[in-house]
Amino acid sequence: MNIAVTNSVVITIEEPEDAYYVAQEARHLAFELGFSDFDIGMITIAVAEIATNVVRYALPGIATLKKLELDKGIEVTIEDNGPGISDLEQAMVDGFSTHCEPSIGKGLGSANRCVEEFIVNKTDSNGTSITLRHYLPLLDNLIEKIGISFPAVGLHDNGDQYCLKQYQGDKLFACVIDGAGKGANAAVASQYALGIAQKHYRDSFDSIIKQCHCALKIRRPFRPVQMALLRLTPDSLEFCAIGDVGIKIIADSKESFAVHDGSVGLTLPKKIHIHQIDRPKNLTVFLHSDGVVLPNDINLDSQISLERSSCQLYNQVALANDDATLIVIRDKL
Repeated sequence: MNIAVTNSVVITIEEPEDAYYVAQEARHLAFELGFSDFDIGMITIAVAEIATNVVRYALPGIATLKKLELDKGIEVTIEDNGPGISDLEQAMVDGFSTHCEPSIGKGLGSANRCVEEFIVNKTDSNGTSITLRHYLPLLDNLIEKIGISFPAVGLHDNGDQYCLKQYQGDKLFACVIDGAGKGANAAVASQYALGIAQKHYRDSFDSIIKQCHCALKIRRPFRPVQMALLRLTPDSLEFCAIGDVGIKIIADSKESFAVHDGSVGLTLPKKIHIHQIDRPKNLTVFLHSDGVVLPNDINLDSQISLERSSCQLYNQVALANDDATLIVIRDKL
């Protein structure tokens, strides 16, 4: 049964048909918000997985569906009255399934991959509560972005890695990671640090850097990395860098950021300084590894695509004898 509560819809899950109703209500709400067909499908799959498992193992349940504030996305919370998930870590593994598990436990890995936020609010002897959130790609209407990265000429392994992660609709996390030296060991170190950064991209920069530092110190073969981290929100720009990596900003207001000496996994500064400023207008950001040497004056051709103009710039500024990575983020013209 559907019950409208302020801006929410509440559906009790008491029989198999109710799981279908919950999934279809999520589909309708996602369509109303303007999600793409692909995202609508992913949201529906995630909701159906959780609601179906309530029916299989943990009746009765309740599903609450609503739009996020400012219509930024959709939120679905599903609660059951089962005895909880005995091994949550195992249940989150893709493909995990057991008919002996007397609560939600089948399809958690699949549901987790389908939506941006998968939150287990609780799981104990009184039941399980899971919240799914998915956001509209609002940032796509505001900025354009590209990352370019290649190994040194003649080498197969790239010691550089980068990430461009859009989240919560209007926020962007970006990082450039440069493994010390070149070759396979540098690539392994940078890939390992990238995995930590991608997993913890919502955390503070201080926390991300320290987690990478501690993990790399005990990893073999040992290689430290240099890191540049950037977060862009509607109101602010945040930046931190350790080692010979850099940032350059072109905007209505001039901004410059210091870069820390040191290496993540070897020697960190005693205090990691995080730079945060109000987001400049007419912004273009260049984030790069030490294999890229940017000139003082950069002119991207606004008459051609960002992809093409950035590739032209990369070909001019990337060093042939080093791994080279360049990220360009620009407000849409």
